[in-house]
Amino acid sequence: MVFRSSQKKRITMDKARREQIYKNLSQKSTQELLDIWQEQDLEGWEKGAFEIIRQILLERLGELPTPPLEAQVEQILNRVEKLLEAGNFDQALTECELAIQMMPENAVAYNLRGMVYEEMGQLEKAILEYQTTIQLDPDWEEAWDDLKEAEKALEKEFQRSSAKQHLDQALLYAEAGNFDQTLTECELAIQMMPENAFAYNLRGMVYKEMGQLEKAILEYQTTIQLDPDWSEAWDDLKDAEKALEKEFQRSSAKQHLDQALLYTEDDEMDDAMAECELARQTIPPIAMAYNYLGLILHQTNQIESAIEAYLKAISFNPKFYAARQNLRDARVKLKEDQFLSSIMKNGIEITPEQEIISIEDEDIWLLDEEEDNTYISDNEMDGDLHDEEEDTPP
Repeated sequence: MVFRSSQKKRITMDKARREQIYKNLSQKSTQELLDIWQEQDLEGWEKGAFEIIRQILLERLGELPTPPLEAQVEQILNRVEKLLEAGNFDQALTECELAIQMMPENAVAYNLRGMVYEEMGQLEKAILEYQTTIQLDPDWEEAWDDLKEAEKALEKEFQRSSAKQHLDQALLYAEAGNFDQTLTECELAIQMMPENAFAYNLRGMVYKEMGQLEKAILEYQTTIQLDPDWSEAWDDLKDAEKALEKEFQRSSAKQHLDQALLYTEDDEMDDAMAECELARQTIPPIAMAYNYLGLILHQTNQIESAIEAYLKAISFNPKFYAARQNLRDARVKLKEDQFLSSIMKNGIEITPEQEIISIEDEDIWLLDEEEDNTYISDNEMDGDLHDEEEDTPP
């Protein structure tokens, strides 16, 4: 394997040259040698010089000071090079992990780990390591070359794979409208190549054609997890969610929730809860539906159940601001209720002024409110039922 990273080619030092360097370095003071040892400027010295400095310092001092962290990591990565050249891949990975634990921002460690994975034939893992390398050092041209070569190798591997044959067959079945066979071929492809985003997206398209929108949404979500930059998959997901929302508007679950809302307005909470239970049986897996359910449960004072519904809504759309606001309100309400319950249980009398509870640590209830929610419209602030704005793929 050709090392494309910044590691240097090793040159064996002959005996005469070693003796000459030893003589020259021996003339330096101990402090000078200690300074050189601590700096660990490997690029500024001939290969092998540091081993000689180490020998001289041990002769004079009997022990060596601990080198700085950067130097320790450099030594570990030098060992990785040797292990990689010797084909000792497992140990090389162990050393890479140690270097990354010591210096998590060290791009060379990730690049070396990618090279090890590539040699092991684990191209998907190698690509992830090269991508991390580039995130840490975007100007490292050799790392970009490593990534491109690994991606080309993976594409060639895919083109020759049985997974590719199954997906080709799946496309033919899909074009012929034979959806059951399409799903079978997709499943076979996924078993052979679990990280193939195309297979999940195709399966999502088939489920959508079959009218199984909930399953389609789950497939599109998996696709996006595997390939967040696939804009067509984001479009497919949004289309399926819109279609499912339209179904929800016409569904029995929506009718039950509407009736439950009317019951809460008439203070008939038992009837409202009964309608909510009926709605749960057919509620679709979309943020809008669970946010609506949470609002009604909140009004019936089923705070813990409302929190569960809001969390479910956020799991389907992490940037659904209204659901986040509703969740915050519900958790604050739950904390207030628990506080009042504790006071009453212990027979403590409180003044009317003390009934106004100040929650000083409300921020612990928030879920990443600092996230970018700018695409959410202002009219969502009231927390009422609304249509979600279209998400923009990252």
